[in-house]
Amino acid sequence: MPDTIDFGAGPAVVVFQPPGRIGGIIPEALSQEGISFVERPIDQVGELKTDNSPRLAIVIGAPANPSARDSLRQWVEKGGSVILLWCDQWPANELRDWFGIERQSEDVEGGYLWPAEELAIPGLSSECLQLIGRRFLYRLPADAQSRVLALGSAHPTAAIAFDATRDGFADDEWFWAGQELYRYSRGRTLIGPFEVPGIGPVTPTTAGSGDFTGDGFRDNLIVCRDYSYAILRNGAWVDGGTLQNRIRHVLTWNPGAGIWPIQLFLEDGSFCIESLDGGRTWSSAKVFAPDGKTPIPTDFGYSYEYLDDSGVVHVALNLFSQGAFFTNFGAGWILPPVLPNIGPKYLYANVIAPTIGYASDAARTGLRDQISLLVYSNVYARDPVSGTFNYPLQFHKLYSAGPAGRHPLVVNRGRATAVLYDIERTIYQLQQGLDHDPNAAIIMAGGLTTFNPVINVFDDWVDYTQLDLPQADLHERLLRVMVTSLSPAPIPRLWYWPNGLRSVASLSHDVEISVPDQNTQVATETMRIGGMAKEAKRHDTFFVLMTGTDVNTMSRKDLAKLEAEGHQVTIHFDTFGSTDFTAANFQMQSNLLRERGVNPVSGNRDHGLSWLKDYLGYAIMSQPETVYDSSFGGGPGYSHCGSVLPYRLYSLAGPAFESFDEISHGLMDIADGDFYFSQLVPNPETSMVLPLDDLFERAQQMVLRNHSAYYGFFDCLFHPVVVAGLTPPIPEFFDRVKKLAQFMTDKNIPSLSMKDVAVWWRARRKVQVRLRSWDRRTLRFSAATSEPLDGVTLVLPQRANGMELQSVTDGNGGAIAINPAVLDGNNYGMVTLPRLDMNKDLAANYS
Repeated sequence: MPDTIDFGAGPAVVVFQPPGRIGGIIPEALSQEGISFVERPIDQVGELKTDNSPRLAIVIGAPANPSARDSLRQWVEKGGSVILLWCDQWPANELRDWFGIERQSEDVEGGYLWPAEELAIPGLSSECLQLIGRRFLYRLPADAQSRVLALGSAHPTAAIAFDATRDGFADDEWFWAGQELYRYSRGRTLIGPFEVPGIGPVTPTTAGSGDFTGDGFRDNLIVCRDYSYAILRNGAWVDGGTLQNRIRHVLTWNPGAGIWPIQLFLEDGSFCIESLDGGRTWSSAKVFAPDGKTPIPTDFGYSYEYLDDSGVVHVALNLFSQGAFFTNFGAGWILPPVLPNIGPKYLYANVIAPTIGYASDAARTGLRDQISLLVYSNVYARDPVSGTFNYPLQFHKLYSAGPAGRHPLVVNRGRATAVLYDIERTIYQLQQGLDHDPNAAIIMAGGLTTFNPVINVFDDWVDYTQLDLPQADLHERLLRVMVTSLSPAPIPRLWYWPNGLRSVASLSHDVEISVPDQNTQVATETMRIGGMAKEAKRHDTFFVLMTGTDVNTMSRKDLAKLEAEGHQVTIHFDTFGSTDFTAANFQMQSNLLRERGVNPVSGNRDHGLSWLKDYLGYAIMSQPETVYDSSFGGGPGYSHCGSVLPYRLYSLAGPAFESFDEISHGLMDIADGDFYFSQLVPNPETSMVLPLDDLFERAQQMVLRNHSAYYGFFDCLFHPVVVAGLTPPIPEFFDRVKKLAQFMTDKNIPSLSMKDVAVWWRARRKVQVRLRSWDRRTLRFSAATSEPLDGVTLVLPQRANGMELQSVTDGNGGAIAINPAVLDGNNYGMVTLPRLDMNKDLAANYS
């Protein structure tokens, strides 16, 4: 490598992006992290040169041309660096050659990521990150000479409880996840590979247990994957077979005496075959039609036992189907199906859908009455006495998963790093939710119809045990750490906020009534909140509802006063309980707000937090003055938005809605408590479900953690109607909101309104940091923008090439002040440019 690297006055990173992927997720992630880049079609990957910029390539997917992949390898061997994403598209033999990793035969859905030391982020501490989408499993032999930078685990794919020790109690719980078997018994977990003789390593996608021999012991298993099944009898895998149809799930139950029946539900789970002799022979197929007419698809099933009022033991069957349980107590399947109440709800809808269910004799009473439901890796256990489910525990913490059961997710060899999970899909869905059909309506109480509310968009996989982690941001940060660690020169990054602010915090308020004739009280409370925020030197954001009688709540004088106090007023777009989510309706409601003197209408929050997929996006885009939305987020933490930084939303067609940014709110007021914590108190209808002390302690801890570890925008959403105590049984808690605002001021956590954040973020995207040269002592670079911008802050590593950062100078040799900062546990120097106008040459000197 030459002593001086000439970057040719360009970004240090080039992104090779194939067509047909999600969109600009990876470029957007680099932009969020302040790293400049250029984009190229993936078929140009073979044109990389070693004598000019860029020196690092991010390749998304495998170039179709083998010679292009060979050119990339030669480029790395001559001094370039590469990060390979979407590695499932790389030929397995080439990944083995590059990194020594061996692709396994099975793939898994989602899971968790644990960063190793090189990628460690102090803000994560011992916590892990969620993964979304399908991925192959890999193993790294001991002699591979590669480093594992992150490990991954898989969600359980099957679970059962049976009498493995033949002691008379069905309390041995077995879970299969990612080719590993977790055997849990009386507080102890044993983890190891699962192999079926004659078949080899396999991860079942469904399993059943019971007595398949008639000997009185519940010690037999049936495990299935795809079209095949295997049966464990008397401690040996003695039977198995292959069917013509894919096996969806297994249902077994205790008939009271003799061999337990086994039903294999096939394909979409709408029909099954049955065995009454322990799996030796099978019946012809029969449909599952609870009404006797229409076949119904099912997802999983289990049986459980219970005592009736007279102490008699009964057996019940549960089949989960499309969001609800069909139950059979012995007299046929009950109609209609019952929605599972395992805690979180939002807008009358279940937030989550279970993926696995089983019943165990956890109390060792001889009765399988302990029901556990898993939502991927969130475990909900039902209390047989109260009939309620506890708040979820994370599977890998509950069952003490150690190094076993984890596979390499990020591996590095020299100047090449491979990311073995779908980072694009993960970031996209953590921020935006699942790709639900936008035409799928849900029916709410009272017959109201609305589109899937935002929280419901995130159903199935949101980890309720890690609500306070901005998951998408942390995946982007891992990518940034990979980039900066592979670069041959220190990379100056554009900081998130103006003037070197470490983080930003705010309060926002949805101004609406809850019952008729509250307008005057809500207006009074809103103005009281505005005055309080001004005294605490905060800049709040007020979202005003402008439909029905809410139009009469806030006067022109009130709104003008709020703006004069330094706050921002904007629209609370009302689509709640209606289907009028059109651009015309959005503009009509905005016009009503303009008539009250609010101009421009800079932002939006949808009433009911119902993100209506492309419909809401196009409505906002139709009004160019509206530069941000804040419908995502809310509830008890970050998990429903994945981000404490503004980000772009993507339409179902792929392109980004570039006219506005999504600015998430992090914590909602106590009115949301019974949606999320209804299982934590005896009677949520008459008692507070989340005590005020707990709520505001949580808010303080979240804002401090954001300030110390995440460096993002933290917003607490409060409703004046709630703060005023107008929604019994919730008491007034104005004083608590006031103390929270003053707390943030006392901790020197700056305040910006959401409009200020959006305006800054849009201007920040136009700043480019270009490298010129690096001679292992002096880094020459420049910052450029297409429009003047004040307070641009750059971040430089404090150490590079074994030397310390000594000074930063401009093109004329003038010194620029360096402010030391500890970020992500490492030392950096922060340099603020009072004003950036067009282009500014800079030099960082190390010695």
